[in-house]
Amino acid sequence: MLSSLKSTLQQIVYGIFDPLVKVVRELGITPNNITTLGFLTNIAAAAYLIYPMFSGDIPSPHRLWGFGWIVFTAGLMDMLDGRMARIFDLHSTYGAFYDSVMDRYSELIMFMGLMAFFIAHEDWTTIFITFWAMCGSLMVSYARARAEGLNVDCSVGIMQRPERLTLVVWTCWIAGLWTNNHHVVVVVGIGLVAVLANWTAFQRMWHVKKQTLI
Repeated sequence: MLSSLKSTLQQIVYGIFDPLVKVVRELGITPNNITTLGFLTNIAAAAYLIYPMFSGDIPSPHRLWGFGWIVFTAGLMDMLDGRMARIFDLHSTYGAFYDSVMDRYSELIMFMGLMAFFIAHEDWTTIFITFWAMCGSLMVSYARARAEGLNVDCSVGIMQRPERLTLVVWTCWIAGLWTNNHHVVVVVGIGLVAVLANWTAFQRMWHVKKQTLI
């Protein structure tokens, strides 16, 4: 059911995106250009969140709302580059490699921004949770890459990158608007990412074990 819902939502988004993809391509922009722009947008998101720290101030919880929107924009670019490559048959081995590497950097930078924000607030519980969310996110991607290097398909699991980004974005939107209870919101939201991402990584380990021990 979840996969069917995800597929339906993807088709809706692609229907909205495709005209934009064609316009962007007509401007001579390549998928790798968009990948780079998405990476820089994630840097901008982290910088926006922690900017007050450079002048000795504590970032307002309301900044989480703006951070969520910038990360959301970066996520749209991540969809845009892949969609452009498919529509215009611009696939390349290096392009796929570059996209994967930049995705990992983008996600780590996003979590770095969140951790810096929580450090400024001396919110050690959420720092710990965010660290495990970051570890889980990295290991989900690594498990799949390592499995595919062994010629084992490994796309199983509930908390893949789109789901992680969606949960982080919604968490930040709600926390940024509901500032009096932002701690509870981020503990629950980022906590779900931490638990489900690490669960997905172990799911992939178990999946590879079953596939390779037949």
